[in-house]
Amino acid sequence: MNDPFADEAQAAKPAAKSRAKAKTKEKPLTETAESPYTGTFKAGGGFDAPWLVVRASSAADYRELLEAADAEGLFELTAEKAKEFAAKYGPPAKGNSSARSGSSKPAARKSPKRSAAPEDPPTCDCGDEAGYTEFQSKAGKDIKAWKCQRAIDDYRDESACEFFQWAN
Repeated sequence: MNDPFADEAQAAKPAAKSRAKAKTKEKPLTETAESPYTGTFKAGGGFDAPWLVVRASSAADYRELLEAADAEGLFELTAEKAKEFAAKYGPPAKGNSSARSGSSKPAARKSPKRSAAPEDPPTCDCGDEAGYTEFQSKAGKDIKAWKCQRAIDDYRDESACEFFQWAN
């Protein structure tokens, strides 16, 4: 592509020299121009999983960018910073996931009316006091149970134990 603002001496130089010069420059990880080669690396299946997007104008550039991203540890850095961000600003809001995904289909299950938690909660496997929860099974049956409070607060919390006990 010719630069309409370049002086005549610059315009007379062969294009091969400018291409060779461009290859020595460090390339950005995301190009703003048309990028037919795009790779999206997602660290999980949820909407809240961190992403790293790499865009390039050619297959060779794409390979270079991927190798540079790997060599610089950008995949690990992206996942690490996403965890720090989530820890600082809390878990995503709970709610109907079908509403977030744009589905017009209503949620199949509804939460039952909450009653007061029974006294004397058991201790869960991680040593904390278990939390009381009520929910409805897929079959529509009302469930009352004791579970790890961490799992009740955020089902994705890796520090939560698998404790479950039916409540009377």
